[in-house]
Amino acid sequence: NSQPFVFFHLRKAGGSTMRQQLHDAAVGNQISRGIACFDEIECDSYDPPPEYGPAVAVQGGHLYWPKMEMYARRHQTKFAAHETDPASPAPFSCLVQLRKTVSRVRSCWDYRMIEEGRTYGYMYKKAGSMSASDWSRMLPKTYSMYGRGCNNEAARILSNSGRGELEINSLKPDHASFIPVLDTTLKHMSQCVVTLMERCDDNMKVIEHFMPWFAPYYNCSIKLNQGTVIEDSAVEPGADEIIANNLIDE
Repeated sequence: NSQPFVFFHLRKAGGSTMRQQLHDAAVGNQISRGIACFDEIECDSYDPPPEYGPAVAVQGGHLYWPKMEMYARRHQTKFAAHETDPASPAPFSCLVQLRKTVSRVRSCWDYRMIEEGRTYGYMYKKAGSMSASDWSRMLPKTYSMYGRGCNNEAARILSNSGRGELEINSLKPDHASFIPVLDTTLKHMSQCVVTLMERCDDNMKVIEHFMPWFAPYYNCSIKLNQGTVIEDSAVEPGADEIIANNLIDE
């Protein structure tokens, strides 16, 4: 396949493990790669490689769809002036891994606001101690040290509005932009192979079919970058409020 392959890493959805295995697959298949946290690429990297460098075959990280699409289109046209139909599919193949919404948000909260907070001097309640009113009040307006919230992660990465963090993290159905952002997120996601973190065996079948070059390196029983915060409770308090703040993901 002459088109690049992109792994769009949604935070706290098993993406660190996927990036490691994609890196191993690229090395094993001797193909060029640009994957966050490897080969001197910063983990806190949100953009594709420099546009005027050689095209990179396998890319992965917290990449934003619009930037990645422009990168791929410019390489496709060899940087010549061109016309592009906005409705045409992006010139790359891609993978997105999802995670059940409540689980992902709780994991994001405990990792970003608690685990990292201990290191950098700020502290919130653990997810297991948050009430429904806590979630309702804090989720739309609380941001990590990286300036990212925990809401609407699929829209953050896959819509055309992902860098508008204040909008994305507070986006609900009563916002004028909700439907356009939802439509764009779904349109872009429909162009990718989609896996679900909780469905390991099904993921393997999907990857074997669509990405045979990657299948020998994929092992969803391996889990990297897991949080160290111990839950206060196995119960999911405020689940309805979490979902209400993440209806695009849900």
